[in-house]
Formats: sequence, C-alpha cells, structure tokens
Amino acid sequence: MSQCVDPIVGKILAGWRYDISGLAPEMAGDYEEHLAACEHCRGRQRLHRTIDISLIALLRSRRQCFYWPSA
Repeated sequence: MSQCVDPIVGKILAGWRYDISGLAPEMAGDYEEHLAACEHCRGRQRLHRTIDISLIALLRSRRQCFYWPSA
C-alpha cells in the first residue's frame, strides 16, 4: 500500500466523516490539492464514501421493508 505524502494532513483527512465542503475556501483548496496528489488518501476517501453509500442504501431498503403500507 502507498504512503501518504503529508502524514499530518492525511491524519486529518482519514476521519470517517470528514467533509471539506464546510471549510473556508483556502483550507478546502489545500485539502483538495492533497487528495489530488496523494494516492493513499484518495483511496481511503473512496473506500469511506463507498461504505457510506452502501450503508445509506441498506438502511433505505430496510426502512421500506418495515414501513411498507399494508394493503
């Protein structure tokens, strides 16, 4: 597995729920540049997003099973 090019920024971005959309544009730009340059962090972000989307889909399907109106 590859190594992070900037371990300090990588540790910040490694958080499960880290979302850069709410940051100041200057800081978000720095993190976006890091994600563009760092294969390690980009892969981790992709993994986390895949898990998030899978969980959302699973919960939605389960909700439909339990709350489906009876005829």
